[in-house]
Amino acid sequence: MRISIFGMGYVGVVSGACLLRDGHEVVGIDPVATKVADLAQGRSPSQEAGVPELLTKGYKAGRLKAS
Repeated sequence: MRISIFGMGYVGVVSGACLLRDGHEVVGIDPVATKVADLAQGRSPSQEAGVPELLTKGYKAGRLKAS
């Protein structure tokens, strides 16, 4: 399933990571350019345990996009 998340703060990033873990395609939308740049390269703007690894794995699988 393709899912868009508007707002990639703590809740958005953690939710996105969990959805990526479950095999979904995620597009993270945020007005903060640094968050978008991090996500577009598979880096996590949040350091919650396990989240950076899930985002990186989803990015490498081609299922994470940011705008």
